[in-house]
Amino acid sequence: MEVLNIDNLQRTLERLGNLMGVIQRALGEYLAKQRTDFSRFFFLGDDDLLEIMGNSSEPGKVLPHVGKMFAGIAGARTVNTDLPEGVRVRLDAMVSKDGEIVDFNEPIDIATDGSVKDWLKLLENRMKSTLAILLEQAVAEDNFTAEAALDEPTKTRFVEWATKFPAQVMILAAQINWSMGVDKGLGDTDAKGSLQKVLQVLEWKLEVMATTVLQELPPDARKKFEQLITEVVRQRDVVRSLMEEEVTDAKDFRWMYHLRYYYDPSAELSKKLVVSLSNANFSYGFEYLGIGERLVQTPLTDKCYLTLTQALHFRMGGSPFGPAGTGKTESVKALGAALGRFVLVFNCDETFDFSAMGRLLAGLSQVGAWGCFDEFNRLEERILSAVSQQILTIQRGLLDRQSQIDLIGRQIALHENVGIFITMNPGYEGRSNLPDNLKNLFRSFAMVVPDRKLIAQVMLYSQGIVTAEHLAGKIVDLFLLCDDRMSKQRHYDFGLRALKTLLVTAGSLKRKAIEGKGNLVGDDLAEEEKKALIVGACNNIIPKLIAEDMPIFAEVLQETFPGSEVAKMEHEQAREEILKICKEKDLVPAESFIQKILQLKQVMEMRHGVMTVGPVGVGKSAAITVLLQVLEKLDGVKGELYTIDPKAISKERLYGSLDGTTLEWTDGIFTSVLRRIIDNQKGESDRRHWIVFDGDVDPNWVENLNSVLDDNKLLTLPSGERLGIPNNVRIVLEVDSLAHATPATVSRCGMVWFNDDNV
Repeated sequence: MEVLNIDNLQRTLERLGNLMGVIQRALGEYLAKQRTDFSRFFFLGDDDLLEIMGNSSEPGKVLPHVGKMFAGIAGARTVNTDLPEGVRVRLDAMVSKDGEIVDFNEPIDIATDGSVKDWLKLLENRMKSTLAILLEQAVAEDNFTAEAALDEPTKTRFVEWATKFPAQVMILAAQINWSMGVDKGLGDTDAKGSLQKVLQVLEWKLEVMATTVLQELPPDARKKFEQLITEVVRQRDVVRSLMEEEVTDAKDFRWMYHLRYYYDPSAELSKKLVVSLSNANFSYGFEYLGIGERLVQTPLTDKCYLTLTQALHFRMGGSPFGPAGTGKTESVKALGAALGRFVLVFNCDETFDFSAMGRLLAGLSQVGAWGCFDEFNRLEERILSAVSQQILTIQRGLLDRQSQIDLIGRQIALHENVGIFITMNPGYEGRSNLPDNLKNLFRSFAMVVPDRKLIAQVMLYSQGIVTAEHLAGKIVDLFLLCDDRMSKQRHYDFGLRALKTLLVTAGSLKRKAIEGKGNLVGDDLAEEEKKALIVGACNNIIPKLIAEDMPIFAEVLQETFPGSEVAKMEHEQAREEILKICKEKDLVPAESFIQKILQLKQVMEMRHGVMTVGPVGVGKSAAITVLLQVLEKLDGVKGELYTIDPKAISKERLYGSLDGTTLEWTDGIFTSVLRRIIDNQKGESDRRHWIVFDGDVDPNWVENLNSVLDDNKLLTLPSGERLGIPNNVRIVLEVDSLAHATPATVSRCGMVWFNDDNV
């Protein structure tokens, strides 16, 4: 009543409401201006950008946001002592997400009164110049060519050279050495003899690295060598095919069909490296990418690269399409990495409206980055038609070589390196049809059946598995036979993602198996490698099998690897802790229940997205809570469990919503939990976090998690923000049936099946 008696209350509230609107518009314009001044701000949310602008005089508070604006930089090394007058802090190196440290060619001094935009622009320029200078040094020192003596001192020098430079620079130098070596060889009168010498060097390099990865190495050095092996295996295969087909001309399409790297020492620093494929040439972008992961190149990815580079050459977009788990998004990312571009993946859904897409496209155009819009046909058809106009504006601007275009109602700078790609799963539930005016803007490429055997072979070899050629075929056959002979269950997936999960653990399983057994060679080593892979296959496949398929798996395993037996999950310490905790909780620890908990533990170690599937009342929730407590007892890391029922709330309440007028973003429940973990205000990074979605899985809400559950490990929001999933977070989907889930979701998760008899 007191409030109602205030004089002119309605007028006062209206005036305050109008003032609030004015303030919001002014703030929106201020943030838009900041984004225009430093275009990488487009990939930050409004809250993050306000925090940066509010703390512009404190670089320590700005650096945590750098990882969202750059592909590989997670932070920078700071120096606070012995600084010149007027300098607040000095940045002398960039640090990657993998922990790789690259010293700047010249440190960045941040003045006490310096603007945050100025030193972030300087950071961007210094990143590119540092990589270009390091590449110049690496190319100058890379004399491991056909003329080199391949002896022991050269071997030591090669390992030192590979260790000395950052992974990205070292692999680029190896690619330049190979491309120019093959080009020179094809120009010789005895082309076959010259190629034979190139092949000899490549085989020597592989031998040196295969022995190096078996030693105890720091994780970053191991990843570096694994990537170099993956690259050199491809180079070896290309040279072999050129020799078999008797190619003798550098202009032959069978050679021009591959990515080739040419280095011109006389050109200006940023233009020295040119990447060519067929008749398309691209200046390398020098975006720092860290160590990351390397895609295995196969005939399918070669064709995909050819289609996408031709699309870029004609200023068009690229559109790989096909079923889930065939490498569409990864191929776009890998090509972007090969050209030194910043690739941003966005997981599309119907909340991406016209203005949200416009803002993202404006950001990409200004930065010169690549946007890969995953599952683009999940956007509504009316939005697709409108977005086609925005994309057409960008493509016309590129064709006419314009420096500025009109987008989202304002003038936007247009960078020549911008690329727009879309990937699609045609025919899945919740997908739209692309209008013809949009299809015409993209070159399409079908990716249906990946080259599993070649991928398995290269990945096993890069992990230090000596008998990779022999084992790759067998392990692929095992997965194909399982797919063929077992009953058709909605939660079964024996595709490339399931195979890759096994392949990436092969190296550590082998090292564990041969520990303390001396220097094994020949048949003994082959036997240990085979056993390690069988254990890995059992760890991967058994947790998802229903009771009726267990005997079929035993048969298939026996057929593929004669004399082998199904390996049981064993972990003595974990078993003891499970028994203790079950007693505390008054649970009956049946052997089948203990096995399920051990299987869940194994799957959690291999995948960051896990599904527990089974009827109501079979112990799914109990297994998750018991395992969390068991792990706390084993390693002393406290565990946090967040349970969300996704069907009890709207999708907007779960993920968040974007205001169509002000473009203001409001977090949902899942987004706010994730943001709290990432912000690490109360020591969240020292704890284990499991976010459990306990409820029916349907494409409407679960497909927003696609980029969270796959190798991207990113939650992409319509506001342009991309929240990375930290390594201490696991996403668990607890369901009784997957009747409405699409293969896109199923293939991204590790599966644990709970039978009626588990309890």
